[in-house]
Amino acid sequence: MPGRPDDLAAQRAAQAAMASALRAALGELPAIASALEALERRALGGAWGSSAALACGSLAAGRGRSIAIAPSAESADALLLDLAFLFPELPVVLLPVEELLLSSGPELAANRSERLVALASLDAPGDGLLVVPGPVLLEELPATEGARLELAAGATIDREALLARLTDAGLARMSLVASPGEFSLRGDILDIYPWAADHPVRVELLDEQIEELRRFEVDSQRSIETLRSISLPLAASS
Repeated sequence: MPGRPDDLAAQRAAQAAMASALRAALGELPAIASALEALERRALGGAWGSSAALACGSLAAGRGRSIAIAPSAESADALLLDLAFLFPELPVVLLPVEELLLSSGPELAANRSERLVALASLDAPGDGLLVVPGPVLLEELPATEGARLELAAGATIDREALLARLTDAGLARMSLVASPGEFSLRGDILDIYPWAADHPVRVELLDEQIEELRRFEVDSQRSIETLRSISLPLAASS
């Protein structure tokens, strides 16, 4: 049977208290204290299990965007889970390895999009940690910088020129968007799912004028957010 709300709240409070105590104890270690005072890159050996996450999270706090490199994809996944438990307030993103065995399809598009979103997180404001599996260091990373598509409600567009621009950016025209890297046009409804995006954007047109902009869920087609304007990244897919 599922636990009662009071039991779940008490469990979360106990987990938070334990994580806080562990972080405080770690900060008293000479090696960690020295690294916290330094501004340059540091390498700490001998960290295993959750102690690696404790060290990474402690060193990342108050330093803007940081990068933690794990030896393998498996250890990066474990580090991500430990960081989420020990530092729930710290934004943590995983940079996935490139799926070389995927030649096409939604899974490949999702992999490319996740990599672009992860890399773009380094430019986000505030503290945060990008977890990078060691094998990624041997790969060619996708470019996150490039032209952006600026759209605003009430603006006038050249429909054919816009479709050509999306095609030139590497997006595939589909009957319905299902994955990053796709767009579709059905009558006066233009859906765009950029590579580095969590959700697609629906552009409702009246002839050549943008009537409405909305983010929406792919599966349910439900609107998430109505927008006055948006800047969509058109980074390359590879």
